[in-house]
Amino acid sequence: MTTIVVVMLVGLWTYWLTLGELLHVWATEPDYSHGFLVPFVAGVVLYLRRESLPPLAERWSAWGVAIIAFSMG
Repeated sequence: MTTIVVVMLVGLWTYWLTLGELLHVWATEPDYSHGFLVPFVAGVVLYLRRESLPPLAERWSAWGVAIIAFSMG
């Protein structure tokens, strides 16, 4: 579980400026104001289709996590 949190924090840190720009555009441009709803709609779709997703592995590969973290950086 801590690995997931670390990868998410690295991703948040990596895309912090981009996320700030997105929030600014969503708040100021009327054509993109629906952007605030997109993460919630995506979450609902994932929740409704959760049975069709493959199950998570019990063990995570440290190499896989390192590759994901490196690619985010």
